Amino acid sequence: MWFIKPKTMKDEQIKGFERVVSQVAKKAIEDAILSLNSKVKSLVTLNSEIEKLEKKVKDLELQKTMDEREVKQLVKIKQENQEVEYEKKVVKLDKQYQEKEMKLQTEYHDKVMKQVAGFQKEMKDVYDNIMSRLPNLNASLELVAGQGTKKTKKTKDK
Repeated sequence: MWFIKPKTMKDEQIKGFERVVSQVAKKAIEDAILSLNSKVKSLVTLNSEIEKLEKKVKDLELQKTMDEREVKQLVKIKQENQEVEYEKKVVKLDKQYQEKEMKLQTEYHDKVMKQVAGFQKEMKDVYDNIMSRLPNLNASLELVAGQGTKKTKKTKDK
């Protein structure tokens, strides 16, 4: 017996009391076991949820790493595309510059050639003008040559 027996209690009363106490204790123990079982089940459930969450966290970390790599790759591709576009623009602008430069050089060349042609025409006109003012040297040479042969003939005749 686990309690102290009072002197005034009879054995039957004690046995009845022990039965009631044992039934109450049994009920308390069963309730405690049920409570502990439900707590164990909730702990098992929590453990499985914790494991699921840990797995999900690892998956999310992996996904984050993969996404970061993909973003870096996309940024790198974008930068390369921008560099290519920049180079294309530079080549295009250089080509436009060269075309404009060639056009200006051609215009300048044509202008200079017109001036040269004008100067040549003016020089020819000046030359023709000078030549028209001068006596005809060919004619005078013929005259001189012709007079010289006549004089020699005259001298021979005399």
